[in-house]
Amino acid sequence: MPAQFDSLELSIQTKLSAMSADPKWKDDRTLYIKNAIWKAVDPPYRFEATIPGKRAEWMWDAIAWEEEPDTKGFLRLNLVMESELGGREKAEEDFQRLMVARADHRLLVFDHHTENEAEETIKECMRAAQNFCGTQKGDRYLFACWIRQPQEHFAFWLRVVE
Repeated sequence: MPAQFDSLELSIQTKLSAMSADPKWKDDRTLYIKNAIWKAVDPPYRFEATIPGKRAEWMWDAIAWEEEPDTKGFLRLNLVMESELGGREKAEEDFQRLMVARADHRLLVFDHHTENEAEETIKECMRAAQNFCGTQKGDRYLFACWIRQPQEHFAFWLRVVE
């Protein structure tokens, strides 16, 4: 049986789809995407995203995490995200950073002309994940692809390592 989207993954889908209905999102796609993910995870998680031109604190474009309520200590990494809207090679390159994360969810936001092209990228990404020695059973990868043809929309795929 195929893996089922969990509540966080469904929230991400809802927020990205809603965001893409705003015609202004194409003016600054990276900012709009990070904003949509922030809305999907907050609350209950803390959220931080890299800002172009600023020094990055994390190796990913965005993260969401849980804190220990009293000490504000880091409890768990709930989400890591890479967003690459620059073609297949760049998306597959960014995916490498997702593989090393010990996070509950790994999200790759990318773009392609067609769903078939997106599925080919996902196959290559998952092939890389299967070959990576740090991959563990149950690792979750959510792929969110902006499809341009035949009509523009976000399409979503979930892959869970068996």
